[in-house]
Amino acid sequence: MKIAQSWKDVSITEFIELYDIVQDSTIDKLDKSIRIFSILSGLSIDEVESMTLDAWVQAQKDIAWVNEFPKATNPKPFRLGGYLWKPRLDIRQITAGEYISVTEFTKDYENIVINTPKLIALFVTPYRGWWLFKRKVDLTFDAKIEILKTASVEQIYPMTLFFCTLLIKLVEVIPSFLNSTMSQMKEKLVKEQTKDWEHGDGITF
Repeated sequence: MKIAQSWKDVSITEFIELYDIVQDSTIDKLDKSIRIFSILSGLSIDEVESMTLDAWVQAQKDIAWVNEFPKATNPKPFRLGGYLWKPRLDIRQITAGEYISVTEFTKDYENIVINTPKLIALFVTPYRGWWLFKRKVDLTFDAKIEILKTASVEQIYPMTLFFCTLLIKLVEVIPSFLNSTMSQMKEKLVKEQTKDWEHGDGITF
């Protein structure tokens, strides 16, 4: 039996399964513990239920780390599925369509967890090769998602939180930026109109 030692040993697909179990109010606590350990150990439900009490208590200690979710970290390139994935750090360059997708994927925390592969697929680009010989690979959005599902939680979940945090800050800035820009444009327009009127270039009837 090989028990996952950290989020590095848990795939995003398994992470979503774990989250679904934790959030399901119809499952009692003991049943949740059994299902969670089953995913983290690779054992079947029947195999977990046949463990001795001593082994079960030790097993719960071994997976205590699961109670602490990864935190946001600065995005770094990572290797997965034969590709080098490089994050797009300047999120101001995302398209309007990508921004709409992000807002759909992040309506609440549950959505962020479930849509982690989709969110990261928007912000990373796959490359093949090494050093100066790296070349961008054009994968479809769906193809990127399927590969990213196999990533470990440690590889891409903290990155997802990082981008979501940046986007929240960006959204907060946009309204004040637009208001400031509009005010400046209005002020400039008034000055230009006043200048034209003084020089006899105003509106004529």
